[in-house]
Parts: sequence; structure tokens; C-alpha cells
Amino acid sequence: MDKMNVTQYENTISTNKSQIEVQNNNVEFTVPNYNEPTLNLADDTISFQNTQNMTLEELQLFYGSTQTQESIRNSYLSTQFSTDLNLSLSIFNQIGSMSDEEGISYLSSLFTHKSISFDSQTDSFQKGALLRKSIIAMIDDPDIQAQQEVIEKKFLNTMMEFDIMSHMNSMLDFGKSEKEKNKDSEYSFLYNNFYNQYDILFNDYQKNKELNNMLINQYK
Repeated sequence: MDKMNVTQYENTISTNKSQIEVQNNNVEFTVPNYNEPTLNLADDTISFQNTQNMTLEELQLFYGSTQTQESIRNSYLSTQFSTDLNLSLSIFNQIGSMSDEEGISYLSSLFTHKSISFDSQTDSFQKGALLRKSIIAMIDDPDIQAQQEVIEKKFLNTMMEFDIMSHMNSMLDFGKSEKEKNKDSEYSFLYNNFYNQYDILFNDYQKNKELNNMLINQYK
């Protein structure tokens, strides 16, 4: 949080609120197919489906001539915060309404807060991931190397699974209490912005989850 440009952060929050209002007024009642890539190189934006089915390298290859590398990375990283598709879609939507710089700051804050929440577990996990990656890179046999890379990817995906509701509620509770505690401080706007960031994301997550559940129930 202390590394973020305050003005940029306030603009991000304002942009997010406007984006959510537009989305809420224009909800399309269609069942999303997260397993089918939508490769259309005539488009200059990455679809959420493609972030689920393509690697970062593939996204850079297909969209490198139409989008900046920062924008492509932001779109990809927005879906790497959690394995929960509803939350991934919510973060992806937020990133789509931001500039490259705002997106980098937004993702940085989300991942930083998540790391702090899991503290020592995350530190050892990150170190272990880097060590395993370096060991796999030293394997001479390409078949064995590819096999180990698949195993590592599955492991990383498993480690991305965590209690979304618990994490979001913790962030909201912290933001709410600190906002109240620092309401008379000259930095009160920072605590307000922290709370608003998660309030907007949580509401969009709930909206996506409820909409998808409703659509799925129609086919039962």
C-alpha cells in the first residue's frame, strides 16, 4: 500500500466504481464457457476464456502486436490469484477498466495482501517454487523435464486454492475497523480506499457467483 501512488490509487477506485455500475446495468444472462478458447485475432483485447486456456507465452504471441506486454501480463496475472473462477473473472473485469500502470499497482496490492495473510507459509512456498523451477531447468531429458513441469504446474494450482470468503471477509473487516479508527487522521483516505477496493471486488464476486449459480440451476 505504501508503495502505491495515492492519486493513481484514488483514480483506480473511482474507475472501478464506474465500471461496476456499468456492468450491473448490462448483465448478459448467458452461461459462460470457461473451457473454450475464443481466438479472434481481429480483437485487440484478451478474453477471459483465453486466459484460462492459454499460457502467458501464448497470449504474448497472439496479442503481442495489439496490446502492450504490461497489459497482457496484467490480464494473465489477474486469473492467477485464485482457482475460483468467479473471483478470477471479477479481478479480470477490474483490470480491464484500468491503465497498465493502475493494473500493476492493483494486482501488486492484492497479491501483497494475500502474502501477508498467509505470512510464513507464503514465504516458504515462494522460495520452494523458485528452487524447484531451477532444478527442473537443469534436467537434460526433455521428456522428463516436461513431465516435471506438468507436476509443478498442478502443485502451483493447488497452492492457489484458499478460503476466498474468509480472506475477503478478513480484508473487509480490517479495512472497516481501520477506517473507523483513523477517520480523523490525515491519511484516513488511504484506509477508505483500502476498504473500497475490497468492497467493490467482493460485491462483483458475489454478483458473478449468484448469477452463475442461477444459470446453472436453470439446467438442473
